[in-house]
Amino acid sequence: MGREMERTRVRALNGIKIVTGVNPPPRIGTTPKELVWSRGKARVWRYRSENIRFREPVVLFIGLMSRSYIFDLRPGNSFVERLVDAGFDVYLIDWGVPDAAEGSHTLDTYVDDYLAPALEAIHRSSDDTELSILGYCMGAMLAILLLGSRDTPVANLITVTAPIDFTHVPEPLRSIANGSLDADELIDEATETVPPDVLKIFFKLRRPTAGIMQHVDFWDNLWRDDYIEGHRAMSRWAWDHIPLAGATFRQMINEYMRGNALTNGTARVSGRPVRLDRIDIPLLHVVAEMDDFVPPACSDTLLDLIGSEDIEQARVPAGHAGLLVGRQGAKVSIPAIIDWLKRHSATKEFP
Repeated sequence: MGREMERTRVRALNGIKIVTGVNPPPRIGTTPKELVWSRGKARVWRYRSENIRFREPVVLFIGLMSRSYIFDLRPGNSFVERLVDAGFDVYLIDWGVPDAAEGSHTLDTYVDDYLAPALEAIHRSSDDTELSILGYCMGAMLAILLLGSRDTPVANLITVTAPIDFTHVPEPLRSIANGSLDADELIDEATETVPPDVLKIFFKLRRPTAGIMQHVDFWDNLWRDDYIEGHRAMSRWAWDHIPLAGATFRQMINEYMRGNALTNGTARVSGRPVRLDRIDIPLLHVVAEMDDFVPPACSDTLLDLIGSEDIEQARVPAGHAGLLVGRQGAKVSIPAIIDWLKRHSATKEFP
């Protein structure tokens, strides 16, 4: 009883600090990096390291609706930090925050005008070697659209919670996928983008009681400083959405959610067919078994369509974000990814 009373006192004190803003905001994205390429709002960052032991650089990118600092959330809970410590040359593609100037951007734009040139710039800056790329969520879809439609200097592919078969989308998206809701109603006319508030509503509809459970869990652990720091950083990312170009949103709805283009073989990028069977490089397929945003069935179709003969799976008992920043990420998925990369990368030769 005495221990619980002391914890309650600390909870109240920490809660007051958070509400009044006495505690500084959580430190995010702190691993040292430098800018190596930019175009429009997009940026390519290279993380500084004196310990590069593998030739193939590792390139990370997420989808177009989420902030890229999920890869480098905070000191001690950073995928980037783990990769750098393991001896990899790590790059990050950040798509930036679109406004009216990017409202007409389609998936074709992001694949051909941003992703492909970004990878070529990384290829040039890394001693002209092939790359290992990791796409997370919609980022995995962009990687597949690129590799299935054109030649690129990519040696290895890691797909993390890749949305492939849209017949398995979560319930809140079905009202859009089945045509009962007009996609244009969700696009802001002034900016020609889908505002972040629309995305927040979707995530709340997806798990209506999640906020309540988070508050309960937060109160239970409010006496732990380490937990508070991690929770605040994760909460910041989870609700820190960015706008989505309206043209990309329409294309996602019409061609991929309703047309299921990747599964049906009708996907095109700038008129070029996307053939998943032409992707014959080694693949690591990472799935979050408790993912209610990209359910495993939405990802697993890739294994039947891709042309690679070197395929491995990492199925992790975690949710969509916990796969990278939760306990299972630290214990299971990140070690599995690093182990796979080491086995599929050449050791760097030193003079």
